[in-house]
Order: sequence, then C-alpha cells, then structure tokens
Amino acid sequence: MDYYLATHTYHSDEKKKEFLKRIKGRTNDMWVDRMNDPQNPFHKKARVIQMFIGKADFFFCNWCAESEQAIIDKLDSLGAGEFVITMAVKIKHPIADPKEISKMLTALK
Repeated sequence: MDYYLATHTYHSDEKKKEFLKRIKGRTNDMWVDRMNDPQNPFHKKARVIQMFIGKADFFFCNWCAESEQAIIDKLDSLGAGEFVITMAVKIKHPIADPKEISKMLTALK
C-alpha cells in the first residue's frame, strides 16, 4: 500500500450543491465509519486517512491505497463518483507538524 493525495472536483455546480447538502452535519466518526467500512469490497485496497473539504470547487483527501484506480473504485462504491472526478497522485509519505496534527485531533467533531 502507498500513500496518495487525491484531488476531487465536482461534475457541475448542481452536483456540488447536492453533495454539500448531502454531507451537511456529518461528524468525523460518521465520515470515518462510512469511508473505511470493513464491509466495503474495496476496504483492503483503499482507506481514507484525511479529508479536506471546504466550499471551493475542489477538495482533497489523503489515502492509503494500492493504486489510484483502487481509490476511484472505492469512491464509486460509495456513490461519490456521481458527484466528483478524482485524480490521485502517489506520494512518498505525508509530511506533517505533529503539534498541529495533535491540535487537529483534539478538535475533531
């Protein structure tokens, strides 16, 4: 398994609005439980580590996966392919400030 940084962009403004409405109110646990459900057929091939979603026309996710296609297949299995186009790039490993990560972890909702 390798690390990937995925960039997602919406198919259209309408799909963006629909997606943001659908995810409104999801907690961190809800995201993790849905995205990394062990019952998903692609669970062993692609697992999300972090998601960075704002109100822009694109958002990012950090993944541990076998391939870019495994990420796309996982997203499609969850219905996300209806809303977004994904490009995932293999990265050597994440680089992070442990102090900032610790602050982020305490702020998870």
